[in-house]
Amino acid sequence: MLHRRPLACLFQLVLGIVLLAFSGPARAQESSDIFTVKDVAVDVTADNAAAARDRAITEAQRKAFAELYGRLSPVPGARPPELSDLEVARLVQDFEVQRERSSAVRYLATLTVRFRPANVRTLLQDKGASYVEVRSRPVLVLPVYQSSGNPPVLWEDRSAWRAAWENFPPPQGMVPIVVPYGELTDIADVSAATALEGDTGGFNAIAERYGASDVLVAVLGVRGAEPDPSQPNTVRLTRYSPDGSKRSDTVTVPAAPGQTVDAYLAGGVAAVVRSLDEKWRQANTVAAGPEQTMQVAVPIARLDDWVQTKRRLSQVPTVTRADLMSLTRTAARVELTYRGTPEVLATALSQQDLELTEAPPLDQAAAQAGLPAVPGTVAAPVSVLGPAGQPIGVYQTGPVWQLRWAGSQASGPVGRTFR
Repeated sequence: MLHRRPLACLFQLVLGIVLLAFSGPARAQESSDIFTVKDVAVDVTADNAAAARDRAITEAQRKAFAELYGRLSPVPGARPPELSDLEVARLVQDFEVQRERSSAVRYLATLTVRFRPANVRTLLQDKGASYVEVRSRPVLVLPVYQSSGNPPVLWEDRSAWRAAWENFPPPQGMVPIVVPYGELTDIADVSAATALEGDTGGFNAIAERYGASDVLVAVLGVRGAEPDPSQPNTVRLTRYSPDGSKRSDTVTVPAAPGQTVDAYLAGGVAAVVRSLDEKWRQANTVAAGPEQTMQVAVPIARLDDWVQTKRRLSQVPTVTRADLMSLTRTAARVELTYRGTPEVLATALSQQDLELTEAPPLDQAAAQAGLPAVPGTVAAPVSVLGPAGQPIGVYQTGPVWQLRWAGSQASGPVGRTFR
């Protein structure tokens, strides 16, 4: 005889399975590209080829760590801590020889060195060093060129300014840059005029297509027909974010007498990229110190909402644990262990389309009773008294932070909106 299990019982069974599956620590899938250093060149001479190779590998690991430290440090040009060769080697996960040449006493090579993220973090924490490891989502750049007496140019002609952006090597910092190809769809989405106006619809379409987050309109205005390297120029920047905000800034391209126009503009691109990277580092520095915890409510409409949220949490490097405390049909309650401040955490989560916001107490009656709710904390159970002072129950305020995944059925309309 076939027995049909009631839906309520079936949900309890699924709930138990999910709690078992997700109650353990969340091991983050590391952002390995940040901890990988490519194109490390070494040239070592020793008594024989084997000794030269061994010394070259040790030197490559040390050079790679110095570059990695400069990448993670919020201070430009910061010197790495003094470490022995053995201490550096313990940070290395593996290395790959890209190119090599050798003779009887000499070894020349270019290597890729990959570091162990957890070991590097522990070292930085032990040394009391602040660091940045959350990488920004790609920023799409629209390079608008405007010479005196002429209309602005974006796609209409391949200006030297756009060519400088197209030829610029991919930055190794924390802000990836995307430059559109200038295909028909790009031209249809945004023109030079609408880029200067801040066209929301066009930005939305072109950013979606290139997998970018923010859109940066970089306007280079020059006197005369073309830039004069002997004179400084100013690049006007307007950055549009998906949440509807925009920020304006300027970057000065210093005079470089004797340089070609191409080299001069390449320096201008480098100055803009450097400015973007520095601002990102300033806003996302993880200070040395103990880990913190925060309990959050994750609204869900179906089990997959929580599964997807859990997967995205595993991609956030500042989150070291994500423990599932409880799960119901409408919400998951999660305790996050993380490094840095809540503001840095919120930015890191947003790179995975997770929005962290303050949430009101779960029970409005408790708020009317005057129970406290401190953002980022969970209050102890409190007895709720009736009008005559008699106890009428116990109230737990629950999480006052809320975490939403952009694609969740419980998070409202999905999609990017530039206001």
